[in-house]
Amino acid sequence: MLLKSKTEQLSLKTMDLGLALSSYENWMSDPDTVSTYSWNVFPHETDAAQYILERAPYLESDRFFDCAVMQASQSIGEFTGSYSPVRNVIDAGFSIGSKHFDASMLELLLKEAFSELFALTHAESIQVVAGKNSRTIQVLEGCGFTASEELFRFNEHTAVKEPTVRYVLHG
Repeated sequence: MLLKSKTEQLSLKTMDLGLALSSYENWMSDPDTVSTYSWNVFPHETDAAQYILERAPYLESDRFFDCAVMQASQSIGEFTGSYSPVRNVIDAGFSIGSKHFDASMLELLLKEAFSELFALTHAESIQVVAGKNSRTIQVLEGCGFTASEELFRFNEHTAVKEPTVRYVLHG
């Protein structure tokens, strides 16, 4: 699924191998950003490239999106997800490098992207599962999401079930 959302400061660009280095430098290797991930992260630039390559085949689908969050020519984060026509729901997520995080700028971009996703899919809702990261929650609430239920996910790093919350935005 091709997304074209942009604001004055940020834009979305379909993730590709040419973005591996700036993605790695600006967010994939950022311990503050990836510390909340429940899966293995990117210890080397080659791992970032492999991650992008593994996801590339899905980008041809009208149900999947994986976009770099761009600031000028640099990938400072990721906006990714998929649409389930059976559930008529979009599952989405985002990561932004901690040194590039600006809640108001990100909120503007994501509002555009969520509107674009609703227009493209006619989904009933968009769901994002978030941990206890207050900055992420601030952005989600600023975009109109509300907490719907508490969940638990298994963290591969700590081997512990961690509480998370599903946030929902209705179209």
